[in-house]
Amino acid sequence: MSSINQGTSIAVRALDELPENQQALYRARYMAEETREATCNRLRIEPAQYDQLLAETLRSLRRMVAAVPACPAVA
Repeated sequence: MSSINQGTSIAVRALDELPENQQALYRARYMAEETREATCNRLRIEPAQYDQLLAETLRSLRRMVAAVPACPAVA
């Protein structure tokens, strides 16, 4: 598996481990490119909650990805 595919696989697994509300927010923001206002309306959250939840989501993803040991390069 190439390092790019491996990195994608790790990120996808990390995303799947997030709580449902964090998954929904991440997918809306980065995959569907939904506006903040539309996401807030759909998820029934306030803009301040959106900001806090997005920051928490990104912190969680960074922590999960960082915890995965690096694989040696394939020659």
